[in-house]
Amino acid sequence: MANRITVGLDGSGAAGAAADWAACEAELRSADLEPVHAEDWAQYGPFAAPLPEPRHQWAEDLLALTRERLLRAHSTLAVSTRGTQGAADTALASAAADADMLVLDPGVQGEIADGLRSTLRELLSPWKEKYPSLAVDARTVIGQHAVQILEAAAGAALVVVGRHIRRSALGTRIGPITHAVMHHSRSPVAVVAHD
Repeated sequence: MANRITVGLDGSGAAGAAADWAACEAELRSADLEPVHAEDWAQYGPFAAPLPEPRHQWAEDLLALTRERLLRAHSTLAVSTRGTQGAADTALASAAADADMLVLDPGVQGEIADGLRSTLRELLSPWKEKYPSLAVDARTVIGQHAVQILEAAAGAALVVVGRHIRRSALGTRIGPITHAVMHHSRSPVAVVAHD
């Protein structure tokens, strides 16, 4: 992990507030700050060329002005910006892959949740076809994984969680999410190992 906080920008006031919060957090942690803006070419149609010049200039200006504003308020902070192309969920996840923290405004979280819902539908599709009589309540939520699983499983007859198969000299171990679900669930828990 790099000692860096990444923050998503879309030009909204909420994203500006997220950047301000991220700058304060970066200062407290003595971390670098990286504001990131993602542009999705798909919104310009199937034959889209690279970003139309006015939109591209707007994105560059957004990053430059945000950097200047943050440095005025936090003069000792190391701020480097990044503009990228692609859907917000994919672009921000990639930009923050080695960051300590990703800070998003609620609107971006909504876009990411939409992307996750779409991915979840695609993953479940073959299983729904194979088992059409099985009722599936698929949800995407934002929050701590174990807490969200426990809340969703309240009153369930059985909670099923996964465990990666890891070869270790220390023996079999489970991850922290499965561990928390096993210890705090009021329902029986089945742990299914997978590669």
